[in-house]
Amino acid sequence: MNNELDIPQVVIKPSTIKDAGVGIFANKSFKKGDKVHIWGKRDIRSKKIKDIKRGEKFWFERFCVEDGKGSYTCPGDWKRMSIGWYINDSRTPNLVQDVWGNTTAVRNIKRGEELTIDYSLL
Repeated sequence: MNNELDIPQVVIKPSTIKDAGVGIFANKSFKKGDKVHIWGKRDIRSKKIKDIKRGEKFWFERFCVEDGKGSYTCPGDWKRMSIGWYINDSRTPNLVQDVWGNTTAVRNIKRGEELTIDYSLL
């Protein structure tokens, strides 16, 4: 593994945030402006709330983000969720996400630091 791309940029560990369960952590240092890859291709889909079957409701409420317009944004494949689905919320996040799903460091991030994003900006 000589290629830096072979080493995971982020890992899942128990969160440092109270009652958050798990979170994702930097496995290397990032500088402000660096791209932090937490999403896979075709990882995000949208589903109208009215189309969700009764047996699916738990999964959509637990792992998806309601958009306030009658739909959920959720994993593209429940069996292969990208690590980004485990990122925790913060009002002082160290990552920001653009409308295309690219995440960027908003400040320098040290190796081992938990990565967060402001859910209200998604």
